[in-house]
Amino acid sequence: SCWMAHNNMGVSLAGRGRTDEAVAHYQEVLRLKPDFAETYNNLGFILAAQGKNEEAISRYMEALRLNPALAEVHNNIGFILAGQGKAEKAITHYSEALRLKPDFPEAHGNLGSALAGQGKVEEAITHYREALRIKPEMEKVHNALGIALATLGRRDEAIQHFREALRIAPNYPDAGKNLRITLGSSLNGQ
Repeated sequence: SCWMAHNNMGVSLAGRGRTDEAVAHYQEVLRLKPDFAETYNNLGFILAAQGKNEEAISRYMEALRLNPALAEVHNNIGFILAGQGKAEKAITHYSEALRLKPDFPEAHGNLGSALAGQGKVEEAITHYREALRIKPEMEKVHNALGIALATLGRRDEAIQHFREALRIAPNYPDAGKNLRITLGSSLNGQ
């Protein structure tokens, strides 16, 4: 179908960083098929990447109005809310994403970060581990899990996860810094 071709073209262009062209194709989709929820999600994602958070959220809410079962949209809304410091609301959206799609590694990782930010470190660790069980190659989740384990004094485990983050992404500065700090503190016996 014509509108689906426009949607696929939009996704392809957005993936290559050609966002203005992608948006033009998405707008054409919505002209031809105004009730296609995924396109509102795609537009929201581009707007969020441009820092237009309120516009992004309005597109996401439109996507959910059309299709309340889109786990990705809840994850995307949660990510914006977390960035705005609205942790409780973010957690609500991440939890809904996981209710709809329990094997959603990004939502587990994001929920872990939101919980860790509230000091709920054990809960955070559970979600980080679940994210990595589903998708082991997430360097940011390995790094976040390392930080959570280190705060609980579980240094050896933390070091393993920082090393794993660096194996996946050798030029990941946060993981390198965290590994050095954690190694240093265990050498000094603190």
